[in-house]
Amino acid sequence: MEESEKHEIMEKDDYEYLEMMEKREKEYQGEMEEDIKKIEGIIKRIEKKEQEKEGGRNKKREVEEERTREEIKEELERRKEVERGIKEKIEEEKKRIEEEIREYREARERKRERIEEGERELQENNSLLGQFGIEVEARKEGEKEIVRIIFEKMRKYKSGVIEMKIGGGVIRVITCQPEIKELDRLLDQFYLHHNFMLFLMQVRQGLHIC
Repeated sequence: MEESEKHEIMEKDDYEYLEMMEKREKEYQGEMEEDIKKIEGIIKRIEKKEQEKEGGRNKKREVEEERTREEIKEELERRKEVERGIKEKIEEEKKRIEEEIREYREARERKRERIEEGERELQENNSLLGQFGIEVEARKEGEKEIVRIIFEKMRKYKSGVIEMKIGGGVIRVITCQPEIKELDRLLDQFYLHHNFMLFLMQVRQGLHIC
């Protein structure tokens, strides 16, 4: 799957998840409102029955009914508190997802800028390397990159080819024709300074002395 398609799918999944969270919030809100209406209806019916009762009611019954009303009110408050907690969690989750989407977009934009900058540098470097008879080819092989460097014969320098596999910050030389005695030392310097242009020019010099 292309990288752009992956990005589009990831964005689509993020927005679908946000929509799902909003739908869940609305559904829960509807259920809570229905429960609240039912409880309020019970309270009204109890109050109505009290008004219709004659004045000589039993004291024990009064205490029980009062306790029932208090329990219902407490349950209603508890449910409202739960609802507030769920709303807060939903809002926090939405904010977290929106922040992740924003960070993802920023990272994607930075990556795009790095790729474009790398392409510009590669074009400039290829133009410069061409003056020294050096050509660089690269291709992907799984998680690793295969780099093939071709040195054309120029004046006092021999022609040659080096093929390297790069991955995980490690470079492994696959092919080196002709053999360059100082190649290991040059690789150590490259690890130290991370200057690919300098490495290529040193290899070019190595083809002169080997």
